[in-house]
Amino acid sequence: MDNSLQNQKGTARLEIGLSSCIFGERPLEERDFECLRDNGISQIEIGILRKGNDWYDPAQIRKLCHWIERYGMTVNSVHGPSGEPGNGQWLADPDTDRRRAALAERREVLESARILGASYLIVEYECYGQWPYWPEDGQTAVSYEHATEIWLESLLELLDGACRAGVGLAIENMFGPSCQELAQTIQGLDPALVGVCFDSSHATYGGDGFFDNLRCLAPRIVTTHLSDNDGLDAAAWQDRHWAPFQGEIEWNGLIRTLLDTNYRGCVMLEVLRPENRITESLQGSIAGIRDLLLNES
Repeated sequence: MDNSLQNQKGTARLEIGLSSCIFGERPLEERDFECLRDNGISQIEIGILRKGNDWYDPAQIRKLCHWIERYGMTVNSVHGPSGEPGNGQWLADPDTDRRRAALAERREVLESARILGASYLIVEYECYGQWPYWPEDGQTAVSYEHATEIWLESLLELLDGACRAGVGLAIENMFGPSCQELAQTIQGLDPALVGVCFDSSHATYGGDGFFDNLRCLAPRIVTTHLSDNDGLDAAAWQDRHWAPFQGEIEWNGLIRTLLDTNYRGCVMLEVLRPENRITESLQGSIAGIRDLLLNES
């Protein structure tokens, strides 16, 4: 099965990739790379989400490099830690010491991304002006007036190291902060250095509409986190990470919009399965995305 597609509108090859989250939260093993190869996947995103696992271990990174080469893989992206108020990894933390610790952790992951040959480090748009975003009692517990400014300061500090490492930064749209706000925040940054990782599930949240969110970010999209969701809103919303065609997202329109805006990056799927493996159902979803890419090209 070949997941590389020649786009008839240009010369770029569109490839379908998979995030390592398909295998669960454990560190990757050699059999995972064999599984990807056997399913025609050559592009991977590797998640390095929490300090304390052995993916920060240089010996483990060397293993990954060996398996990547052995199975003909390309690391499209490395997903760094997720930050939010209270978890100690928040790039917009108003506490200077905690913010600098979070930034130091991202720099460690950036170094791993460099060694792995990743094109992008995924940095979530963590500009939470209030927390929690969906309080069950309707009351905001804490407000963070300067979250965007602090996050941008952290990003600029991280960008200096990213330039030296030759790794681009791909900012992931999150549930809560709007896609319009994200586009505005990064508009002054060099698009050759800072782009967007479009998360389709996150884009279902909020009042602006899915395709308005997609078109708003389209000029800066350099990679994707594609998954499906249930279309619910506000407190009922959950980040499902379903495989494509299992929820409410209109996939024909999504793929058509990406291609119409000259997207030429990897079509990376960020899918969770309880089986922690590539199932026949997921194979069918991948085939469906491949057909759409061919039909819309």
